[in-house]
Amino acid sequence: HRVANMLNGIALANKHGMNFGGMIRSASTRWVSEHGVDFARLLDGMFGAGASIQLMFRDSQFMSRDPEYFALKLHRPWTAEFRDDKDFEKAAAQLGAGDHVYVPICALHTGPSLVGYFPQTLQAVLTESLALRPLDFAPGRASVAIHVRRGDLRKGTDRATSDAYYFRLVEAIRGLEPDADVHVWSSTSSTHHQEALWKSADFDGFRERGMHVHLDDEDLLDPWAHMARADIFVSSMSYFSYSPALLNSG
Repeated sequence: HRVANMLNGIALANKHGMNFGGMIRSASTRWVSEHGVDFARLLDGMFGAGASIQLMFRDSQFMSRDPEYFALKLHRPWTAEFRDDKDFEKAAAQLGAGDHVYVPICALHTGPSLVGYFPQTLQAVLTESLALRPLDFAPGRASVAIHVRRGDLRKGTDRATSDAYYFRLVEAIRGLEPDADVHVWSSTSSTHHQEALWKSADFDGFRERGMHVHLDDEDLLDPWAHMARADIFVSSMSYFSYSPALLNSG
């Protein structure tokens, strides 16, 4: 969700002709998330070396003895603070050059539409590093990337969308693109749980239907590159899906 919040903030600033200044990191927030994702590494890989230092700031109001936290720069004083993106947009027209504003919650996905926030010109800039990564898709065929959320969810929960749902979607896609090259990304475990809740065999249904299954990628930018650049991207109820969906121009 941190990357999604940052992408939303960049899009919000871009729409209103402003520069995106970065994010305030709470002293209690670790670089490695509860899902085991190294946020600093993710930012550096996506936006370039040192991006995690340039885009993340500490707040003087937070008290911490963590030397890693104090390695971050203090943010500039802001001239206006808004509750969220909706509150900001009500006042955006009155802001002037040089204003430095703080919007702690930027949840564009809860708004009526994302149209206008992520034009292809912005998507192209945000995916420059992802565009350099090699893809596993077969050339000359329609590419389909699917994110199946599993690793942090227990079997049988409503949020673990059924395999049958994805099978039906792929059948419909192949009705339009019979030669589609379909790849599935998922995970079998999470730092939420000591034991793995899923195993590779749980994905045999996808394999039996001619889909390529990728599990437990160490570099999360690899699946994101495929999801953002696929001709068709099938997402899950997950922020991990949300971020590359914002960047996919298909």
